[in-house]
Amino acid sequence: MILQIDHLSLPSSDIMGDKQALKSWGFELAFMESNLRNPKIKKQFMHKYEPTHDLSLFTAEGSLSVELLNHGNLHPAKTHIFPILENPPMDFIEIKDRREIAGIELFEAEIKTSHAAVYVRQNDALGGFRFNKIVIETGDLGSSVSFWKKFGFKAQVQDQDFAILEFSSVFNKAGCQIILIYTSGQKEVFLDNMGFNCLALITNSIEKEKAWLDSERIYTTDIEELVVNNKQLKIFFAKRNDGEIVEIIGLK
Repeated sequence: MILQIDHLSLPSSDIMGDKQALKSWGFELAFMESNLRNPKIKKQFMHKYEPTHDLSLFTAEGSLSVELLNHGNLHPAKTHIFPILENPPMDFIEIKDRREIAGIELFEAEIKTSHAAVYVRQNDALGGFRFNKIVIETGDLGSSVSFWKKFGFKAQVQDQDFAILEFSSVFNKAGCQIILIYTSGQKEVFLDNMGFNCLALITNSIEKEKAWLDSERIYTTDIEELVVNNKQLKIFFAKRNDGEIVEIIGLK
């Protein structure tokens, strides 16, 4: 059973700049690791795999945590995940074109340091910054809806060209909203593409989670053990055909 969302990953070629951007939005550094062993099960999802990488986790009240990664390289291909930054300070953001998605008025934008594509929304009702909504492009809307439902997301709206799904944690009120939008010609997803790319979820039983996904014919990697922030973890990745990649984390 998926208990909560752990983080959203962002590979970076400008770690110091991206740290400054995150801190300007109210994120705080939870921990950092250098020369951490890179799980071998990630190799199939990367253009260029390195045996070690650097990792920093940033947290902010009411927002998804961000895992900032230095893989030693970054592929210029754009990713398929675009977080919605609501009411962000604008020092590290370059605004581009206005766009309406699922009836929501957004602005296409780019983080100046990482060049990660995001959306910006002014939402006065929140009274502050929030980072808990994600736009995901998909070439198969029905398949994506089915995929995310297997991780505890519930469909709120499903139309011909978009769907809105929500996840609520069993431990607290922190949640996440995914807006799936149909995009023709969706390309293969990799974990070292430029921009946000992978949502990580915590389960209460890594073995049962993998076995159930396997029975549902969802592609999964092997389970691999590693130590992060002095914690013994087990992880695996699940992938939808040529689409989204999800990391599943369990305590050893």
